[in-house]
Order: sequence, then structure tokens, then C-alpha cells
Amino acid sequence: MITTAELWGILKGLSLAWDEGSRQVSIETDSMASIQLINGASPLDPHYNLVLLIRNLLTKHVHCKIEHLWREGNFCADHLAKASTSEQPGLHILRDPPEGRN
Repeated sequence: MITTAELWGILKGLSLAWDEGSRQVSIETDSMASIQLINGASPLDPHYNLVLLIRNLLTKHVHCKIEHLWREGNFCADHLAKASTSEQPGLHILRDPPEGRN
């Protein structure tokens, strides 16, 4: 279930980046399972169709790298998660990085 959510997040992030005109993308995730699936999912894997959608978007970007980041080192995601508790539900597109760290 967690891997599925992570893969959907990667897909939506890539799609949003493409729609916004970004052609150079860096994906940082603490999900090694997601990275492994993107790099080599078997057609028998239940995530296979989702992985194919991700791979298709990856080929569109001029430069895209996917990196594993330990959960403890992902200060940006941690900060955004904490900041989101005071926001209205829904999609929020940040044009500039938020200031400060909690």
C-alpha cells in the first residue's frame, strides 16, 4: 500500500512537472522499493501498469534523475508535511520554496 502511494506520488509529480513546462526533474524518494520497481518491474507485478506510466513520463523529460534519500535526511519533505497541517485540503503548487524550517 505504501509503495503504491509512493508510485502514484511520483507519477503525479512527473505529470505536474511536465504540464508546468519543466523538462529537467530530480525525484528524491525514501522508497527503495519504488526505485527498484521503476528500474525493473516484472509484467507480473501488480504495480506494472503504474510503473509503465511513470517510465513513459520519464522518457519525455530531457534530464531526469531518481535518487534514494533516507527518510531522516529528507528535510524538505518533512518541512512540507509539517507545514501542510495548517493548509486547506487539496493540491497546492508552490512556485517558490517555503521559507524557514521547523
